[in-house]
Amino acid sequence: MRAEAPELERRFDDVVTAAATALLASQARVNVAEQVVEAVEHATGFAWEENAYAGDDQREAFYSKLRHLNDNEIVIEVAHEPAGGDDGAAGAISVRILSYDRDTASEEELAARAREITEGLRERGLPVGEPVADASGSPDPALSDFDGLRSRSRHDGPSRPDAR
Repeated sequence: MRAEAPELERRFDDVVTAAATALLASQARVNVAEQVVEAVEHATGFAWEENAYAGDDQREAFYSKLRHLNDNEIVIEVAHEPAGGDDGAAGAISVRILSYDRDTASEEELAARAREITEGLRERGLPVGEPVADASGSPDPALSDFDGLRSRSRHDGPSRPDAR
């Protein structure tokens, strides 16, 4: 038993370090989402409605939903990209702003909204790139259903078309 103690202590330290890292990554996603929500509220007539973790799992992507008086919705997805290493560490934070417009918002209106939000994020000190359109054309409707989002298991597959 004494011979195993150093190895058990090392493994325990590794588990505690991994848990602390995961906790900090989760909090970082929430903090970024909060900043994005504030920028969206400031740039648009949308108001925050609810938050959710995918699969109700704090290790997964964090989502915030905003709604406009006309029932249009914006969903903000904040996730960590895979770091690529074997240690399970989180990579860079990725933010997607998904517009669920029930009326006829034009591409120009959506682009102007994205530019305003980007400007607001930069004013808050977040280093964001230029907005880009989603290659799929329209966001996955399942990402606006927060009850379904919460119940989805992490083993149900990626919610993002570009996820691997």
